[in-house]
Amino acid sequence: MDGIIFIVFILLVYLYFKNIMNFIYFMAVVDLSLRVVDFLGSKIDLGPLTTILPSSFQAAIGMFFGGLIYEVLIWSLYLGYILMIFYLIKSIFKK
Repeated sequence: MDGIIFIVFILLVYLYFKNIMNFIYFMAVVDLSLRVVDFLGSKIDLGPLTTILPSSFQAAIGMFFGGLIYEVLIWSLYLGYILMIFYLIKSIFKK
């Protein structure tokens, strides 16, 4: 049930942005934010915040899914990361 809510949330965010690049940037910002909170939680005591939040977006996917669905979602996540890197490099050289 949690996995279905997770997918519905991702779809709602995608529909809100209506542009694949905005969605990919949003996913990257969320993942980086989770990683920063995880790092800070390992260095200083953040209380229950570190136990509530997953350490990364990949960890969140791993909490809710397994098997083939997990593999498809992880490959989609990393394809999004590759697209984000491509567009970041493209925007750097465009200037």
